[in-house]
Amino acid sequence: KQVEQKRLAEIAEKRKAEEEAEKKRKNAAEAEVRRQQEEADLQRRMAEEEQKRAANNSRLQTLRDQYLLHIQQHISRNWLQPAQMTGGWQCEVKVQQNAMGDILSVQMVNCNGSEAFRSSVEQAVIKSSPLPVPREPDVFDKTLRFIFKPKS
Repeated sequence: KQVEQKRLAEIAEKRKAEEEAEKKRKNAAEAEVRRQQEEADLQRRMAEEEQKRAANNSRLQTLRDQYLLHIQQHISRNWLQPAQMTGGWQCEVKVQQNAMGDILSVQMVNCNGSEAFRSSVEQAVIKSSPLPVPREPDVFDKTLRFIFKPKS
């Protein structure tokens, strides 16, 4: 009887150990599935965030381009064409401004026109101070670079 009870106890212990091992395997498998789901969720959220960031950057770049065009038009209205000007002249202009649009400095980086043309562009930029302030604060840049090309 004792041998039988011992054998039954061993069988019960073995079954309990197998059940515990199966429970651990099941818990580990469930934990791995949860981890994979969380990782997939994180990857999806990161991809969505990257898409939002890219869309916002694209929107801001479009607004920056519009802002620069607005500034160029503003400057063009203040430009006086020098005498004896030929077509195809242009200047790359670098402007430093403060947050209010006040021009702090103007630099002609590359200019293929005469000295009179170069001077007229510089005077038009200075006369255009303060520059228009963008509607979107993220578009503002203290340093502006653009090509001034008079309409022929």
